[in-house]
Amino acid sequence: MAAQNAAQHGAETTQQLLAFGRRTALRAETVDLNKVMSASEDFFRRALGEPIELDLTCAPDLWACLVDPVQFEAAILNLVVNAHDAMPRGGRLLIASENVEIDRATADETDGLTPGRYVRICVSDTGTGMNAETVARAFEPFFTTKEVGQGSGLGLSQVYGFIKQSGGYVSIDSTPGVGTSFSLYLPYSEVRPQSYQPDQSAPDQIPHGAEKILIVEDDHGVLEVTVAMINDLGYEVVTATGGGEALELLNSDPSIDLLFTDIAMPGGIGGIQLAEQARKSRDDLRVLLTSGYPAKGGSAAAVSGFSLIAKPYKQEQLARMLRVVLDRRAQMARSISSQHAS
Repeated sequence: MAAQNAAQHGAETTQQLLAFGRRTALRAETVDLNKVMSASEDFFRRALGEPIELDLTCAPDLWACLVDPVQFEAAILNLVVNAHDAMPRGGRLLIASENVEIDRATADETDGLTPGRYVRICVSDTGTGMNAETVARAFEPFFTTKEVGQGSGLGLSQVYGFIKQSGGYVSIDSTPGVGTSFSLYLPYSEVRPQSYQPDQSAPDQIPHGAEKILIVEDDHGVLEVTVAMINDLGYEVVTATGGGEALELLNSDPSIDLLFTDIAMPGGIGGIQLAEQARKSRDDLRVLLTSGYPAKGGSAAAVSGFSLIAKPYKQEQLARMLRVVLDRRAQMARSISSQHAS
């Protein structure tokens, strides 16, 4: 039950990750960031996995901040996923909050930080670390040190963009072989915090299933989040990061019931082409496409006759769409059977 609650709440958090860098208007409100992070703690732990220890340390009497809480969670989740990748053999991740006052002398020494009161959120891992050249480019859009298919390079640029939009500042301190620490500074607000309430939809109202689903996604962070969401709905999950790998899995594993793939995929085989090729040998395979560009993706999916869910989506939306696609063929089979019987 706790895992299901975390995944349902985490569905809201994933909206920024699933948007693939599309800039959206902030819905800022005055919040206590301690409460926001505490509400997401279980989801962060699931994203990290068991080999990595998470330590969430919340300072007492934390000042309020005027931020978009959903995009703040998404920023922290980006850093959590980044830390996970930096600690393949396990380690420790510390997320800590504190009140800080930046004076003129400190501000003058830091490009982009102005004097004033801030809430500082530090996200520190014991991973592989980065050299000075990598740190200097870390926030550049599409810059990544990961292998092809392991990330879009948008995660840290999303964090940077959100913090700057919120009037804050972010810095990196990293040492190769020791670890990396991100410091997020968000401006203090004198307004009393609003009561932060994550989505409390009852898990038993969300449709579940037990079928086997192949998720095809080239962005490692989005893949991790999507796997967590679908696993918590009860499904068995296998994954691929490209069309070629997905076809091999489909050909070797006839127990896969549904293909869930992004339309835009690298490597020469897009999502629609993948689905069409898979259907040639697996006419019983159910297919659900997804796209961060609903208008273009919807047109392409309609022409090909496949169902589409647009990014970003919540877990409940995905859960219902999965059942629609999975149950459709069963309903058709029953209808054909009844017609023959009559």
